[in-house]
Amino acid sequence: KASKQHATLTGYHLPAPPLAMSAAGVAEWVARKEARAESPLAAARALRAAAREHRQAGAASAVSASSSAVAVCDGVEIARSGRAVVVSRRVWFPPEDCALECFEDSAKRWR
Repeated sequence: KASKQHATLTGYHLPAPPLAMSAAGVAEWVARKEARAESPLAAARALRAAAREHRQAGAASAVSASSSAVAVCDGVEIARSGRAVVVSRRVWFPPEDCALECFEDSAKRWR
């Protein structure tokens, strides 16, 4: 009580406690996210097709057999790239260098 009275006397107003989101609010948020969610695989496939067209047009391939990073899952090669990077101890492959047929869309795309 004393700290609340002191805050009022000094002109400082305590922030209101956060409001919990109602079930209707959550449903509206989910519907809004679903309407705006795009498939990352569709974007990766378009990027891969553009990269393939670029290589066919005469550009040199950036992937060499000696410097390629390879990702394998259950014995299946899912990515190979000479342009893979390590960030925060994780290896990231460019989407156009992944075997996209090994991936499927997730129903939940926002986090």
